[in-house]
Amino acid sequence: MFPFARATRLPFASARNCSGRMGFWTAPTATMTKRPDDRWPAAARGLVVELTPGVHGPVEFSGAPDMLIQGCEGAVIEGSLAADGPGNPEASMRFNDGCHRLAILGPLEIRNSDGRGIRITMADSIQLADLVIKHCSIEGIITGGCSNATYTNITVEDSEGYAPGYPPDKCHGLYASGNASGSRVSGLTVRRVTGSGLQVNGAGMDAIVEDFQASELVFEHCGSGGTPPISLMAVKDSTFEKFHIDWSAPDDRWGVCFDDGKGTAYACHRVTFQDYTAPRGKECAVEAGSTNVRQEPGDGWSPEEPVPPEPGPEPPNADLEQALAEARAAVRVITTQTVVAQHAVAVIDQQAKIALEALDRAEAAGGTQT
Repeated sequence: MFPFARATRLPFASARNCSGRMGFWTAPTATMTKRPDDRWPAAARGLVVELTPGVHGPVEFSGAPDMLIQGCEGAVIEGSLAADGPGNPEASMRFNDGCHRLAILGPLEIRNSDGRGIRITMADSIQLADLVIKHCSIEGIITGGCSNATYTNITVEDSEGYAPGYPPDKCHGLYASGNASGSRVSGLTVRRVTGSGLQVNGAGMDAIVEDFQASELVFEHCGSGGTPPISLMAVKDSTFEKFHIDWSAPDDRWGVCFDDGKGTAYACHRVTFQDYTAPRGKECAVEAGSTNVRQEPGDGWSPEEPVPPEPGPEPPNADLEQALAEARAAVRVITTQTVVAQHAVAVIDQQAKIALEALDRAEAAGGTQT
């Protein structure tokens, strides 16, 4: 039996340990506190699943919007579900079409998938935050047709690259496929994956990606086989900034903008890369009719830029402290005297009023002396 929560309407950012762009889900139908040995509940609109510390099994949901999976320190999802038809290999967390406004909020570790870490399809306004994904055979995260998504503080490490039909160059860190327009990535770290650290590919699902914004990206030893750390296809009017790439394969580039072989309608246009550090002597390749791709590294960027120390307290000044103490004492005396004076004025006003009223009565009685 799952305990049911009273219906409320809360912002995602009110959930503990949540970060990223604000969003709302409808009133939860149920809240389940899931222990490692508990079965996952069935999907339901507004379902909230709160994970307790320990190792949980993989999960699959379909169709239900407004769900929230809330992690905690020490919560892990391990292993993977079986493949579900061609193009849908194993995954630790699989969310099929219609899970709109899904939120997966950490801290949460996902590891040891024989395929993907997280797969989400055809769901708008999803939120993924504070996740660590390790040892997946294919992508750490893949989304298909998920517009207006947010990805915040995500780490993907160590793809294995042995899943049938998925060569090493397809084992990406974060792969946003299809219509990913309006999405935001902030704080993505990808280490030792054999595909791209970040791939945004609208062309793969015959879509165009517009207004995709990504910042604070760290790619350590990502890419292989002609696949660079950043790969963009059918991306327009988008910005990628504040990123650090430490390596790209020999004779390869650190990024590419092209059409995924689908023709110039799916090329990249008006894409800006700015404030970044990349391997010396390498650049982003602009291919297949892509245009207006700006590469402006500026002074570079590193996640380890020193933070200026907080200013320390000023040394004590005895003369200043004494003068301030005397001034505060004088202010207190003045305040007291002001209150007394205000009271005296009030008394005088009252007595004057009484005297005037007496004079008026005397005049009315015919008196002439004052």
